[in-house]
Amino acid sequence: MELAAAASIDSHVKSLRDGSAAEKEKAAAALANLIHDEASSAVTIAEAGAITPLVELLRGGSAGAKREAAAALANLASSSDAVRVAIVEAGGVAPLVELVHSGIARAKEMAATALNNLSFLDANLVTIAAAGGIPPLVELARSGSSYGKEQAAGALRSLAINDNAVAEQGDAVRTAPTFVPPPAAAPPPAAQGGRGGRGRGRGRGRGRGRG
Repeated sequence: MELAAAASIDSHVKSLRDGSAAEKEKAAAALANLIHDEASSAVTIAEAGAITPLVELLRGGSAGAKREAAAALANLASSSDAVRVAIVEAGGVAPLVELVHSGIARAKEMAATALNNLSFLDANLVTIAAAGGIPPLVELARSGSSYGKEQAAGALRSLAINDNAVAEQGDAVRTAPTFVPPPAAAPPPAAQGGRGGRGRGRGRGRGRGRG
């Protein structure tokens, strides 16, 4: 990665840590877009220390900031197992589950995308189930947007084939609605407002946050 790009990442991470509320939201959106446009930047962003302040923003940010933090984490979680582990170790699962449960509509989609991407690593499945992730994912798979349903159902499919996750939540995961995605990835929903963070559902389409 070029020095200028690395410096830009460091600047965004600093804003996540020390910036105003508006600066934190803007930085989260910028990092989400960087990974969306250049997937290889995810490792650099994770190594720069972005994961912990993004998780903190999920817990304590505004509704918009939570949406952008979820989009950034979703994109980070699409990159590698090492990054997926780092997100879980930073405590990212519980606030993502809470966001699927009670966030604004677009934040629910991005949080479900993040959980779907985290579910590609089997070791994360019990953590998602233990955090109460199955009921809000089931609800989103039933009543969310087409993109939200696709992401929720992807996570639920991963959970359903893991014996330990099923044991954690019993029949809830077995009886979850099944969403069959189209053969090709669905196009991203149109942005509403400015250019917000764009989430990447690993192998299952992409979404775009609101600015």
